[in-house]
Order: sequence, then structure tokens, then C-alpha cells
Amino acid sequence: MIRYRLRNTVRKPFDRPKDMPRALHALLVSRGIASAEEADRFLHPGIRDFNDPYGLSDMTEAVALLRECLAAGDSVCVYGDYDCDGVCASAIMADCLRKLGAANVEVYLPDRVAEGYGLNEDAVRAISERCRLLVTVDCGITAGKLIALATELGMKCIVTDHHRPEADIPLPACPVVNPHLNDYPNPLCGTGVAFKVAEALIGRDKAIEQYIDIAALATVADIVPLQGENRAIVKMGLEVIRKTPRIGIKALVDVAAVRYDNINARAIAFQLGPRLNAAGRLGNARPAHDLILCEDELEAAALAASLNEMNTKRREKTEEIQQECLQKMQDFDFCAHKIIILDDESWHSGLLGLAASDMVKRYHFPAILLTEQDGVLHGSCRSIPGIDIHDALTAVKEHLVRFGGHSQAAGVTLNKESLEAFKRDLEAYLAENISPECYIPDFEYDTELTFEDINDELTEAVSLFEPTGCENPEPVFRCKAEAVSPTTLSGGRHLKMTLMAEGQSFPMLYWGHGSEINSIPDRVDALLKLSFNVYQGKRSIQTVCEALQADNVLTQIQSKTADETPLRHDFLTELFYNRRITYNNYTVTSTSIDSVIDDMKADIRGTCVLCFDLDTAEKLARRMGDVHYEVCFGRFPTELTACNCLCVLPAAPVPSAY
Repeated sequence: MIRYRLRNTVRKPFDRPKDMPRALHALLVSRGIASAEEADRFLHPGIRDFNDPYGLSDMTEAVALLRECLAAGDSVCVYGDYDCDGVCASAIMADCLRKLGAANVEVYLPDRVAEGYGLNEDAVRAISERCRLLVTVDCGITAGKLIALATELGMKCIVTDHHRPEADIPLPACPVVNPHLNDYPNPLCGTGVAFKVAEALIGRDKAIEQYIDIAALATVADIVPLQGENRAIVKMGLEVIRKTPRIGIKALVDVAAVRYDNINARAIAFQLGPRLNAAGRLGNARPAHDLILCEDELEAAALAASLNEMNTKRREKTEEIQQECLQKMQDFDFCAHKIIILDDESWHSGLLGLAASDMVKRYHFPAILLTEQDGVLHGSCRSIPGIDIHDALTAVKEHLVRFGGHSQAAGVTLNKESLEAFKRDLEAYLAENISPECYIPDFEYDTELTFEDINDELTEAVSLFEPTGCENPEPVFRCKAEAVSPTTLSGGRHLKMTLMAEGQSFPMLYWGHGSEINSIPDRVDALLKLSFNVYQGKRSIQTVCEALQADNVLTQIQSKTADETPLRHDFLTELFYNRRITYNNYTVTSTSIDSVIDDMKADIRGTCVLCFDLDTAEKLARRMGDVHYEVCFGRFPTELTACNCLCVLPAAPVPSAY
């Protein structure tokens, strides 16, 4: 079951400039762009979109303390994180301080498994024996007690972070640079904050020249909104990576086999970022940090090859966890639960977030995966739009040792004996506070098109929306067409078909949906992305499917009716509707359409309506109104989440979930 929504923006049409294509103008209006000047800033992000670094909280105090420590020759520890954002932030901060003449700068990246996220006491005590200044990047906002310990041990401290503070945890007693603490215009990733510190220290032009590519990598990989300053950082950074990449990043691009003219935000998100993350997920993140700053081509090639190998292992181990999760989900009752919570002591803690994301994508359910270490459960949480997992964890925090994160992703630690109470109270919170509508996957689109509207001009306009990503998605179009010649690719993993309408046809790819080849309706209502495909020097438009459903339920039913013979219809009516019978362990009885609709309105899951003939199905469909349900002909639904459905088939064993 899916639902389409027109993108929720306030549309303020503005006069189209003479040199702006109509298709581009329509797209800009659909995204809420309200003037030609605003359109120009959106289409050409750059330095003018940068904010004053001193607009960040405590930046003046942080810069003053850094300059004081540099003048005094203090040794410095940059304390980072093991993911791509933390590694990139550490690289910028450490390199900037070294170039400013710091006597000794070390980078400390905690081990994900042995130490976990953020500061820890053993590390702070060890660092205090070597360094006089502690600078955190991408962490520290909730580490007030450990910052106090560092101060007691004789260190001066600066916290730079982008995570939101906890209401009941005091801020660290030192300069804290964080966009959440004042009215800074843009949310930033941890590397973005480190980049702004560098900008304050060495000036905007030098910071851009030396670090914009690193900042772009992390901004995409950490999934922060690609708007305003972030969009400018990514646009400018991508240009550097394409044209004059630093040695380490070039080695990374080469080992990932990415063409330089194809380096965009998507390439970072799915090819470069995962390789930088792989080291921290499986062990220590040091190779990723060293690669970014590496200036020797042979060493960079070796580091990149190592990261590539780690990424392959990461992918294999993640797939193992995913398969084990699917086994555990075989008897999961979606009608009785509001969240998936699974645990296994053999799972690698560094891969739980990836596996949890797969569960969310597969089932459109929030998911928490846990693994055990010394009697304590550590886990990763991923959520769906409409469910703030951080708020949900806050509501049951009495069962947790610690937790942290944001609305769609979080980390959690709890004692093993608290697990059942944690599950119970979290389920109760979600049942009481979350609408069932949140569990219907929403797919947003920008505008409806006919195939006559699809042309080179529109596809060119789409390309101008790059870089795309969080809160600036690729333009999506809703089109209705006839689906012809569906086939599978890559051993059945993906679908390919031709869409035909208004005398035109376009090839369509539907990634990851190969298993649905036998259930593609003749006419589809599809959400499509447009791009150019270049083959043997010839450029053509291709479409990639974002979501697919039947064009119209009534039309579907009526098209099937032509194939139903009167004799078969009369036989089924007599057999199933005029007599009370028992078949395959269930009793067929008459029920009113109103009561069926009431059941389906009450919950989006658990109701399966079995119509023995097409006439009855059509009558029911005409009465459904805005009720959400699926339609299946000759079969029951294959998805496991037990969403409400209307099935047209003479008789069959009803799935146990309904």
C-alpha cells in the first residue's frame, strides 16, 4: 500500500524571465521559489550563500582560545567520530591547526565497538597526559561531565558539534560551537561546523580553497538539508572533486570506478561515502582519515584499496544480518506492533544502522536492531516520516542507559534485563501518540505530466536542480501510461519495461522491484525521475520509477470484467453468495459494505476483503472513497505488513495475518 502526495510547498507563481524555459519555471514554482531573484540563487549557489561564521554560538570565544593555545605552543587533541562526518571534520580541524603552526596536533577517533560514540573517561584521562587543548568535532554536546573531567585534568576545551542538546543535560562548561544553540540560518553537519571554524580562523577564501571538497563529502554523506549554505558547499565542492581532486579523494574516486563527469551528490551518497564509512564500521576509522589528507599517490592508492576491500566486507556482513532479520520476521504480527525490535548477540554493532535502514525501507516500519556486549545491549534505531524516534526514546528513557540522535536515526544502550519493559512501553507510547496513517508510505511528486510534456528541455531543467538530496530531492513527475514488455535485470533484482502514452514511449527502470514482474498492471500510475542516457554517443531520455501503482482501481476491475464469462459469473454467484459454505477452514457469510468500510477505516492493517466476482469488487470499490487499500486479482498480497486489501479470486486460504 502506498500513497502519492503533491509536494507540500507554498506555490507563489512569479513572472517567467524571458530567458527561462517554461519547464524550468514550472518546476521552480512547484518547489516554492517565489521570484526570479530567488530562482537565480537556487540555480547558482555559491559564496553569496555563505553565512557569517561568527553567527555560530561561542565562535568568538572558541577562536580566541584557539589563537591563545597556538601562541602558547600547546599540544592539541582533535577528538572526532568514526563515521564519514566525524572523519572529515577531524581532517579539516587538525589540518587547519597544523597549518596555523600548532606545535603538536593528534587526532583521536574512538573505536565504534570498544568505545562507542563520543567522549569516554579512559580516553579523556589518556589524552590529558599528552595534550593541553581538547577540541571535539561532531560530538561533545552532551558530554558535560567528561568536559568537566578534562578541565580538572588540566586541559582547556572547545566543543564543536551539530547534534541537538538534551534538555535535561547541562551544556559543557567551555566554548560550544553548535548551530542548534542560536539562530544560525542553516543546519550543518559536524564537518560543516569544523569548516566554519576554519573559515573564522583563516578567512573564507582560504577555507574554500583548502577544505570545500572535504566539507562537500561529509555534507552529503551525513544527510543534512541541501539548502542555502549546505547547497553552496556541495555545489562548489563537487566542482573541485571533478576538476582538481586532492590526491586522497582522487584515489577514492578511482577505486570506486566513478567517472569524473558523473560525480554528483548521488555518487557521494552511494559510492564514496560508504567507502569512507566502512573503516569505522568494521574497525578503526584511521585509514579513512589518513586517506583524506594523504599527499602521496602510492600511499593513497593503497589506503583507497583497503577501504574498498573493507566496504566489500561491510556489504557482505550487512547482507548476512539482513537475511537473519528476515528469518526473525517470518512470524512478526504487524497488526499487533508499532515498531520492529530485534536482537542477536552475533551481530556486529557497526552494521546495525545499515541493517535497520533496510528494515525500514522494506516494511515502512520504525526499526531497532540490538546486539549484546558484556550483558549490555547496544543498538541503532531508524524511523519513518511522522515518527520522531528521538522523542519516542525520550518517553521511555527510564529503561535506557543512554541514547542520542535525531528524529529519524538514533543510537541506544540498555541493560539486557530492561529489554522487555523497554519494548512494552515503547509500543504503548507509539500506539497512543502516532496516527496509523504514518505507516502508509508517502511518495511526493512535483507535478503531473503527460508524455507530450516530456522532452529534452524538461530533462535539462531537471539537471539544474543538482545537487539534490535531503530536502532538495530530484524532481519527480506523476504520469499515467500503458506498461509494455516488463522484464527483469541483474538476475531478477530489477525491473525494466516500456511506458507508452500519447503516441510516445520511454524506457523505464525500477530498481529493486524485479520480484513484482508478474503483478504489473496493464495501465500504471507512476512517479518518474527523468535523466539522459548516453549510449554510443547518442543521447536519449530515460525514466527511473520512484513508485508504481494501478492507474485506476475501477478501470482495472472493468478491464478484467470483459474476460469474465456470464456462465462463470452466475456459477460463482450461486456458489458463494446465495449459500453459506465453509471452504479452506473459513466460513463465507454475507456482510454489509458499510461494515467492511468501517473496519478498513479503523485501521490500515488486518482487513482482507475477499470478493468472489468482479461485479462485487466494483460495487465495493465505488464506495471506498478515501479509504486506503490494495487490490489484487487472482491472488492475495505478497507484502508481509498485512495492509488492508481487496482481493478478487474465487477462494483460497486467507493469509494468517488477516
